[in-house]
Formats: sequence, structure tokens, C-alpha cells
Amino acid sequence: EVVMLRRLTERHKCHALQLLTGSSDSYGALYGLPHQDGLRSELGWPSKESIIQCEEMRYYPSVFILKAGQVVHINKGRLHAFRKLAPSKL
Repeated sequence: EVVMLRRLTERHKCHALQLLTGSSDSYGALYGLPHQDGLRSELGWPSKESIIQCEEMRYYPSVFILKAGQVVHINKGRLHAFRKLAPSKL
């Protein structure tokens, strides 16, 4: 599953991260080490409500699921998040 936002200004990136994660430390989430696979993260997966808030702010979030063998190109500067899904029904 992938969540991806359009290209945003620095200020809007921080605001979008606050909406999506509920964390006040959006700078740390942006510039920390978010690519540490396997480590416990304090940041949760975005809720439906947070996605709706991003839509209302015109951050235009895309939420989609990649099937086996599919790939996605992420342009420079776009906020994105991936998570592995269990084989159970969504």
C-alpha cells in the first residue's frame, strides 16, 4: 500500500506530515531516518480521516496498492509512505 502526495513547499510538507502522522515533530519525520525497515516506528499509518484532511488542504493524496511485480516512480520531492499488507482481505 502506498500513500503519496503531490510536490509541496517545505511549510506544506511539515503540515501534511502533522496531519498524516499526528506527530508534532514533522521536521524529524522529514529529515530523520524514515527508511529504517524493521525498526519500530512511533509514527502510525495515516488514517482515513487524515487523508480526507489532506484532500481538504488540496495536498491531493494518492492512496493505492501495488500488486506483485508492479512498480511506481516517485518524483523528486514527493512525500510518500509504503507499508506491506497482510494477505488478508482489506
